[in-house]
Amino acid sequence: MLARSAMAGEPILFADQQSGCVLAVDPTSVSVGQGMSVAFSIRVPSCGLTVPVVLAVTGLPAGATYSFNPPALQPPANGVGNSTLTVSVALTTPVGSYPLNVTASYASSPPFVSLVRVIVNVLIGLDEVSIHVSPQVLSIGRGEYGTATLTVTSIGAFNSNLLLGVSGLPSNVTVTFQPPNVTPPPAGTAQSTIRMSAGNTAMPGTYPLTVFAANGTFTRSAPLTLVVTGEILPSPTSSVGVAFAVIGIGVGGAAAGGGLAIAMSGRQGTEVMDFGGYYYCRKHRVPLWYVEGKLWCPLHQRHVRTE
Repeated sequence: MLARSAMAGEPILFADQQSGCVLAVDPTSVSVGQGMSVAFSIRVPSCGLTVPVVLAVTGLPAGATYSFNPPALQPPANGVGNSTLTVSVALTTPVGSYPLNVTASYASSPPFVSLVRVIVNVLIGLDEVSIHVSPQVLSIGRGEYGTATLTVTSIGAFNSNLLLGVSGLPSNVTVTFQPPNVTPPPAGTAQSTIRMSAGNTAMPGTYPLTVFAANGTFTRSAPLTLVVTGEILPSPTSSVGVAFAVIGIGVGGAAAGGGLAIAMSGRQGTEVMDFGGYYYCRKHRVPLWYVEGKLWCPLHQRHVRTE
C-alpha cells in the first residue's frame, strides 16, 4: 500500500486495494484517434465516510483535455458514487501511449486521495465526414416549397470542399442548395439549406430521396423523404363525366369520320374536342379561334360557327 502521513494538511495517498478504498475505472486502457474523444466510467467508493469527493486527472498529453460529469459528488455511506470521465484529444496531440492518473480527493480530516491509472493510446486521426438532414421528412403542397438543413460534420482532420446534391426527385420538383458546396473545418461542422419546390403539375405522393456530399474521392449520403400533397382535380367545367360519341350522335356529341371521340359533358356544355386533326362541336367542325378562345358547346345550342 502506498500511504503517506498527513502533515500540515497534506493528504494521505492510497493507490492500491490494500487500503480497502478502491477507485475503479472502466476501461483501463483505450485507443483514440487525433481529434476524437473517449469516455470512462468511474466508480467512487465512500471509504466509510460521508464527505464530498472531487475528481481530477493528471498526466494528459499536449492538447488533450478532460471533464467529469459530475466533477464532484458525495457517495452514500458505505456505498459507491458514479461519474463519467471524458478525455478529448486534439488534432495536434502527438501520437503515443500516455498513462493518466485519475484521482478522487476526499474532504476528510485528514484529507486523503484515492488514485487509479488508465492508459490512453493516441493514434493518427481519421480523415472522414458524416452528413445529416433535418427534418428527415419534408411535406410540401403542389405549387409550394419547403426547406431542410443539411449538416456536414468533419471527423478528425477532414476539411475538403464538398459538392452537394440530391437524387430520386420526381417530375416537376426542383431543388437548390444554399450554399451549393461546403468545407467543414477540422473536427467542425458546416451547413447548407435545401430548398425544394413542387410545381403545380407535380404528382402527389411519397418519394424517398438521397441527399449526398461528394469530393471526387468519396460520397457520403443521408436519407430524406419528400411528401407532395394536393388533389388532382378534373377540368373546372367538367362535372358529369365522360361520354363517348360516334358519328351521328346528336346533342352533346363530338365526332369525326371513321372513329370514336371523347367528350366531357358539364354545366357549361361539351368541350370542343380534338379528333383526327380537327376540332368538333356537336358533329360540326369548328375553327381554331374557337378552341383558342376556350369556348364551349352550349347544351341548348344546336349550331356554332363552322369553317
